Amino acid sequence: MIEAIRARPVSPVPGGWLDALAEPRLGRALTLIHNDIAEPWTVARLAAAAGMSRSAFASLFTRTVGRPPLDYLRSWRLARARALLANGEDNVARVASAVGYASQSAFTHAYRRAFATTPRSAGKPSD
Repeated sequence: MIEAIRARPVSPVPGGWLDALAEPRLGRALTLIHNDIAEPWTVARLAAAAGMSRSAFASLFTRTVGRPPLDYLRSWRLARARALLANGEDNVARVASAVGYASQSAFTHAYRRAFATTPRSAGKPSD
C-alpha cells in the first residue's frame, strides 16, 4: 500500500484511488488488482467482482479514480515494476511476468513509453 501511495501521480483530479477504496464496490476491484497484479484483469471481470455492469463500473471507476480501470491497472503494474527494478531485481523477464505482462517485449515497450528509459537501465545507477 505504501508503494501505491508513492506511485500515485499528482493530478488535479479530486479524490482518486483513495476515494475509490472507500467506495465498497470499487474497493473490492482495487483490492483484487493490488493483491494479484499479474492476473489478466479485464473490465468485465472487475465489474463482476464489484457487482456492477461493465459500463457502470467503468464509468464510476473513471469518475472516482480519474482514469479508466485498465489505464489505472497499467500504471500500477509499471509503478510496481519500477520499484522492483529500483530494489535490485535485474531479471527483466521475471519482473515483466511478476507484474502481468505476457512478454518481455510488451513490457519493455510499455515501460519505455511510461518512463522514457528501458527497464534494463532503470535499476542501474547513473554515471
